Amino acid sequence: MMGKILTLFLMPMQTVAFVTMTKLRSPSMALHMSSSLTKKRDLLPPPPEDKITITGDVITLFLYSFLDHGVNEMYSEALQTSDMTSFKSLDPYNEFGTASIQLPVWFDGLHTLIQKEQILAVLSEPHIDHAPVLQTAGLSSTVLTGVWLICGWFSGAFLFQNTLSCHTSRMVWVTGKTWLMTAVIMVGLAYSSDIIVSNCLHTWPLGGLTKADANFIFDSSTVLIFWRFLVSIIFGGATKK
Repeated sequence: MMGKILTLFLMPMQTVAFVTMTKLRSPSMALHMSSSLTKKRDLLPPPPEDKITITGDVITLFLYSFLDHGVNEMYSEALQTSDMTSFKSLDPYNEFGTASIQLPVWFDGLHTLIQKEQILAVLSEPHIDHAPVLQTAGLSSTVLTGVWLICGWFSGAFLFQNTLSCHTSRMVWVTGKTWLMTAVIMVGLAYSSDIIVSNCLHTWPLGGLTKADANFIFDSSTVLIFWRFLVSIIFGGATKK
């Protein structure tokens, strides 16, 4: 009987002690979790600040991508509807190789029903090859803009100290550094997309970075540097230290 009485008497005390220990441990546990989250946040770069420059970058890259692919398509269509004289006038340096089209060495005209004119028509059809990830204007603009925003976040290209609050030369330097990171990633995406699509669809790969891909990726540096140089001059970056 006495044992039951002691048990009933000690149970509230044990409960109070458990609640007290829990309350004592909770702040320490919360502090530990807070410190771990703070350490993880310290590993990430600071969030973007300059919304004006970010908006201009996005608009510039989308406009550049659509203009680049649009002009290429117009050029290809113009060549397809022109004769050889027009080919030479539109392509004076023979970049498409339309001025000296020859049959391949393995072609045997005596043992095939395909006429020479048909072969020449196929070989002379001008087209511009892009990697699958850069095939259309919408896809290429989205990929290029997304990679640029990620690289700019890590390089600090969207902080006021590297945009509107610094000298023009520093803004151009940070832009060039960010674009270099972007170009490396874009080249890797172009290569990998070509390999993946060719393996999945069982088609012939393009064999690496095409001339159109190289022009698209590397010409974007001029557009970005010019835009950021212009916005820096407008906001008085040339007079800042």
